[in-house]
Amino acid sequence: MAVILLAAMAAETSGFGRFFRLGRERRAGELRYRVGGFEGTALLVGTCGIGKDKAAGATETLLTPGRLSELLAPPQAIVSFGVAGALGPGYQLHEFVLCQSIGDEAGGRVDSDPRLAAAARESLDATSYLWREATSLTVNRVIGSPIEKAALHRETGAGIVEMESFEIGRVAAQNRVPSLTLRAISDLDETPLPDFSKFMVENRVDRSKLAIHLVKHPRDGARLAHFLAVTRTAATRFVRVFEELIPRIGNLSP
Repeated sequence: MAVILLAAMAAETSGFGRFFRLGRERRAGELRYRVGGFEGTALLVGTCGIGKDKAAGATETLLTPGRLSELLAPPQAIVSFGVAGALGPGYQLHEFVLCQSIGDEAGGRVDSDPRLAAAARESLDATSYLWREATSLTVNRVIGSPIEKAALHRETGAGIVEMESFEIGRVAAQNRVPSLTLRAISDLDETPLPDFSKFMVENRVDRSKLAIHLVKHPRDGARLAHFLAVTRTAATRFVRVFEELIPRIGNLSP
């Protein structure tokens, strides 16, 4: 059996190769992935790109039998992970969030598999990291305004927001593969982020647009650097969580 770990950005998986004996990076469309193993469990670590469409496409590729010859064992679980923004008050930077439920703006809902969620609770408790359970909302744009964050929290009840997990869970459910969503807080409810729409095209950073934006809004350079630093710290902490979680998933009965 195999466990798939899927994030949006390479910064969210930085350093994983040193700990999980991952091989060279391979590509399948937007999906970038490396295969390895940990404690007797086959492992695939992938990045799908930012946004719902890319997340759905990558998950379809991962879970369609025969699409990836390197994934020799059938997937036992897929874990959606990465950073997320806080919509509600009281969160702390780097705090982990176990998402039992993930919604989207159309009113859809998917749930983390109960056995995977139980394994995640044990794993998080085994670390020294702060964590809680909350509902996540998947959207297809960066929510950077504190006013918009508060409005989404009131309207949906979601505690955090991100851009991929609902689609990963939806496609996993269609393929009858258990899924789990874990996120780490990258920005607080009162923290403004740069207006990513000014320099992102189809959920990709356009470097020329970014350069122009930073000339006009130099303070956003520090905000982006802080966001990237928090994301890289989260990646290091995810390694510690997965060191606990992967063996527990591997020990689950089929």
